[in-house]
Amino acid sequence: MKKSLLLFMLAVLSLSIASAQRMRRVKVNPTTFADEIVQRYSDSLAQLKTYYDSTWTYRGNDLLKNPYYYRLFLKPTFYYSPINQTMDNIWQSKYGTPARTFSSGLLQGDLQLKRDSAMNDMLAQFYISNPQYISQDEKLLAETSGLRTDVNDKIDSEVSLSDKLKPKAPEEVVEPVQIVNRRPNFWTLKHSYGVNLQQFHFSDNWYKGGNNYNSFLGTANYNLTYNDQRKIVFVTTFAARLGMQTVKGDTIHKWTPTSNEMRMVNNLNIKAIGKWSYSLQLNSVTQILPKYNMNSHTAISDIFSPFSTNLSIGMDYNLNKKFSLKVHLAPLSFDYRYVARANLETRHGLKPHHHFKEYYGSNISVNFSMNILKDLSWTSRLDYFTDYSFYRWEFENTLRFSINKYLNTTLYLYPRFDYSRRDRDGKRKIEYQESFTLGFNIDF
Repeated sequence: MKKSLLLFMLAVLSLSIASAQRMRRVKVNPTTFADEIVQRYSDSLAQLKTYYDSTWTYRGNDLLKNPYYYRLFLKPTFYYSPINQTMDNIWQSKYGTPARTFSSGLLQGDLQLKRDSAMNDMLAQFYISNPQYISQDEKLLAETSGLRTDVNDKIDSEVSLSDKLKPKAPEEVVEPVQIVNRRPNFWTLKHSYGVNLQQFHFSDNWYKGGNNYNSFLGTANYNLTYNDQRKIVFVTTFAARLGMQTVKGDTIHKWTPTSNEMRMVNNLNIKAIGKWSYSLQLNSVTQILPKYNMNSHTAISDIFSPFSTNLSIGMDYNLNKKFSLKVHLAPLSFDYRYVARANLETRHGLKPHHHFKEYYGSNISVNFSMNILKDLSWTSRLDYFTDYSFYRWEFENTLRFSINKYLNTTLYLYPRFDYSRRDRDGKRKIEYQESFTLGFNIDF
């Protein structure tokens, strides 16, 4: 069947060529034009290769500019248009919309028709010279969906590499876990230090007179707290005050103490209900340096002369709002007073030749602190003890005005009363200490 069709085509082609030579029409040299098409296409391929090898990067819209040359590169196929063009003077391009008259001379300015005509001539020559390579015809190509004729619009090809590449399944990695057991730190430490300096100087002819002197006051405070955040709170507080002053009239002692005390308070609280807790408190106090009268070598007080300690058991009430209030109520209290120097026993309420004395009674102590203003604070301590035959109370107050982070002014008021002490006239009176200083303070 194929051989008969081929012989018929060759006969028709020969008649067409002979008839064309006899007619005076506009002629086109298909071979020359086909060579030009091939040359241009080859040049385009060479330029495309150079572009891909040099600067090309994929941008998602790299589509072929002209797909109409596919028939030259597909599997050898017998197309009908080359035969129709050769055998018929009236020929319509397969890919052009209007009908074109092949012999009307319009071929000269129609590039699409030129292209199709040149490819048809090349295919017709191929059919004659190499019929053995033709393995299918255009009808078979259409039936196997190899050639689509229903696409009129431009097709944009979008290729997403993420759709083509499947992500690698995550691998389960089991690493050894090292468990470190760290207990919370329930301890906190706070401490502060302060130094205050003062100088007074008067000329010899100052109309009011006066004694020249220099003075300083040093303070140190420590607060160590244990709080398990559930029931137990243990607080240790240590405070020391040492003030020294030069006195012109004292020819024996160049410096004499003014403030001279160190105090340690230990308090153990076990939560009871609400703001109340069971409490065990130990309060101890003594002085740091000996104190002498002016121009005298006899001390009127010294370290452990006296020394007082008070152990009490009771309940504590704690309130923290805009101020801090702690009240210690101890119906059971043991007070111990010790005097190391024998010549100071009677001065501090002991019998002659007795170095200590014990008291049993009740104790009340109140600690209060409040920021009155942004830079003004008030700290207060009230302590009261009685054995129901005598009583002792002391009321310590500190008003501090902060000038900046390190400088402040301090007003210190400390009245106290001890029923067991008498003055030189044998009377019981309130004692007090007062100081107003400008100095340096640093907190940690």
